[in-house]
Amino acid sequence: MRKFFERTKRWAATGAIIISLVSVSSADSPCGEGPDLQCDGAAGCDAIGGGGLGNVPSWQFSGWLNGGFLLSSRANPSGFNGAYNQIDNDGGMFNQAYLILDRAVEKSDQTIVGGRFDVLFGHDFILAQSRGLEVNPNGTSGWNNEDYGLALPQAYASVGNSEGFVRAGHFYTPIGYEGVPATSNFFYSKSHSYMFAGPFTHRGVIGTMQVGDSVTVDSGLVNGWNALDRTSDKGAFVNRISFGEKNSPTKLVRWYG
Repeated sequence: MRKFFERTKRWAATGAIIISLVSVSSADSPCGEGPDLQCDGAAGCDAIGGGGLGNVPSWQFSGWLNGGFLLSSRANPSGFNGAYNQIDNDGGMFNQAYLILDRAVEKSDQTIVGGRFDVLFGHDFILAQSRGLEVNPNGTSGWNNEDYGLALPQAYASVGNSEGFVRAGHFYTPIGYEGVPATSNFFYSKSHSYMFAGPFTHRGVIGTMQVGDSVTVDSGLVNGWNALDRTSDKGAFVNRISFGEKNSPTKLVRWYG
């Protein structure tokens, strides 16, 4: 027993840096500046700009660069520090060059049509891959074969407003409290439950509704875990109820089913 503890005792240190890229709206507007255009009746405000009826986001580009390091007291000669599927190598690594084109209907006071398209390049590509796209339908490697690769984790159309909306296409799972985008995580490293106990992306349709100021309900039909197309496709339901402050990225309690 003593030898077991001596063999497994170790320490590890991690660090990360995120550089946010400047958001760029599709056009200047007299209704305000930034991703959430606030129309206050200024001259030139139209239906797209809000017409004096509140916040109406425009199409915008945004993104970030993310990298970090992992140091361990008992590293392998190969540098592999698994079993993980993200931060798995001792030393420095470039995790994400992330670009987004989106129009966020969930930030709009009016019902609008929007969508989102994400591109990820870096060491974290493995988390954002889906069968039938980056990976072949039978699970074999597709266009990525090295430590760094390219993935398209989200591509969906949406319609709705801040009280409720529907997304259709390819999107991140609502399950869990950690996510692929570096900006959605407090820690650089990830929990075991995130690595092995849940999906990363879905293809399908999902609706979100705000119930009062503290409850958010998500429900949809998807093609299982991390799959656009598989050799054997099968539909599955995904549901979530979140309790917490409205529009807060952190929910106090979540239920999945």
